[in-house]
Amino acid sequence: MLKKKKETTGDVSLYSDLISLIEELCCVEKHAQNNIKHNEENKERAEKWVVIADDLRKLRFKWQGLLDNKKYSYEELHCTTKHLLTASKNFLEVGNKLFDVNKEYSREAFTDRIKMLDIVIDMNELNTGGG
Repeated sequence: MLKKKKETTGDVSLYSDLISLIEELCCVEKHAQNNIKHNEENKERAEKWVVIADDLRKLRFKWQGLLDNKKYSYEELHCTTKHLLTASKNFLEVGNKLFDVNKEYSREAFTDRIKMLDIVIDMNELNTGGG
């Protein structure tokens, strides 16, 4: 398990990069799962997307394992972290799409994204005895 450093050296800490990596893996996994549905009439193509989605899920589990403490159950931490990171990525997407339409909501989406990431960090610090 990776513990968050209180101070970082350089522009972005390893912990922040790891969270961003897992966010992106969540998103690409979701896209692969959607492609299974979109290709349901072409069974061979849909099956290839099933394999890709499974491979992406395994990659996400592997890297998310650096955040998670094994003393908590899957539902309690691992699954919750996945959903929080997916939601935080969606806040980024919504904020970008609202930028030219409603700057106030766009800023709120970006602010709420940071709050979601802080929640992930807080949850994982509780696991390391930091809270």
